[in-house]
Amino acid sequence: MKLGIVGGTFDPIHVAHAYLMEECQQLLGLDQVLVIPNGDPPHKDEGVTCAAHRLAMVELALKDYPLLTVDSRETLREKPSYTVETLRELKVEAGKGVPLYFIVGADSLLTFPTWYQPEAILQLATLVLFDRPGYRQREVEKARRFVEAKGGTVLTLDSLSLEISSTEIRRRIAAGESHRSFLHPRVYDYIHDQGLYGAR
Repeated sequence: MKLGIVGGTFDPIHVAHAYLMEECQQLLGLDQVLVIPNGDPPHKDEGVTCAAHRLAMVELALKDYPLLTVDSRETLREKPSYTVETLRELKVEAGKGVPLYFIVGADSLLTFPTWYQPEAILQLATLVLFDRPGYRQREVEKARRFVEAKGGTVLTLDSLSLEISSTEIRRRIAAGESHRSFLHPRVYDYIHDQGLYGAR
């Protein structure tokens, strides 16, 4: 049994998220990937869409992916949620013999040294990095050296780079620009039904 974990704000979740999650599952031979939307993420601005909406969009987007399982635990916490707490819970639930693979993007790896108890995270899980060629490589290597100096491991997976960001999608929605192709149809409908991000 090998368990992958993907955390994130998913504000909103888009087609590149699902693609990379499925790609990681296949490349590492993971039996399951838990997708865990943040509740009140410490590293994000207060302008994040409420957890209930973000969780609903993730569930809609991943409904047809049997090996990608949505986990709502962080959205249900009333206090700020930290990755190390979630990994400790998952380690107990999965059992000592089950390796955890925590999947991050290059932007997340850059801030990893500032996370709450990064050394403890490295004792609980192997970091899996989706590399974006040319993306601030010097800073990425510096973060990688930090992880290795703390006794952790970073597995790097090369994948097709899909230049899509939630920030750009929110901007497009607010501006009334085309954005349908970046979103699962059910997520697109949800955003417009709920009037999120200034959708008209």
